[in-house]
Amino acid sequence: MENTPRRSQVDVGTETALTLGQTALGFGIGLLLAGRMHERSRKTTGVTLLSVGVATALPFLINWALKIRNRPSSAGTMRRRLRSIREGAGMEIEEGV
Repeated sequence: MENTPRRSQVDVGTETALTLGQTALGFGIGLLLAGRMHERSRKTTGVTLLSVGVATALPFLINWALKIRNRPSSAGTMRRRLRSIREGAGMEIEEGV
């Protein structure tokens, strides 16, 4: 038995998007708090970078939420599995149950 910790398998595109998103979030927060730029341009740039950061993190968050929702032990997965078993056995399925 091997005792080395397993590394999560994340593709390069996802890792790059997360890195860019975190960077954009950091810069956005920094610009919003910085006092060296004119207020209007600082806010515009900060909001833009924050938006880019959120947009790049969104696919990762959606994928993560779907994995949790569709895990093998979830109630929805169990209902779908039971429904397919019942349909395969020729049983009538009542809607809403």
